[in-house]
Amino acid sequence: MLNIYHYHWTYDFPYNIGCYKGTRITTTDLEETEFQTTASSLKQNFPNPFNGITQISFTVCTPGFVTLKVFDHLGRMVKMLVNEKLSTGSYDITLDASDLEEGIYLYCLRQGASVKTLKMCQIK
Repeated sequence: MLNIYHYHWTYDFPYNIGCYKGTRITTTDLEETEFQTTASSLKQNFPNPFNGITQISFTVCTPGFVTLKVFDHLGRMVKMLVNEKLSTGSYDITLDASDLEEGIYLYCLRQGASVKTLKMCQIK
């Protein structure tokens, strides 16, 4: 069911009198359809902060070429985790960052024009 409401006020300024008018439209012949998103989603890594190893999860809603990269605080790419065409579905990637310094890193999921970036922290 779809309800549409339209309300407005009108005034008679010499006497400063307000008048409220409203219209209500109700439609019941609409089909409900399931909403399906076409954008990929990226979840926060776990654990965060982490020491050496962490898990990164993401979902691909439409098949296509996907990259998942890790960048240091200066914007340099330090890891390429995914660089391939993926099918629709959920993915869990284990990041072994034991060779990286302690600090803040960004991980970036890109599929077509969609880019999602999150922050993670490595402690040692």
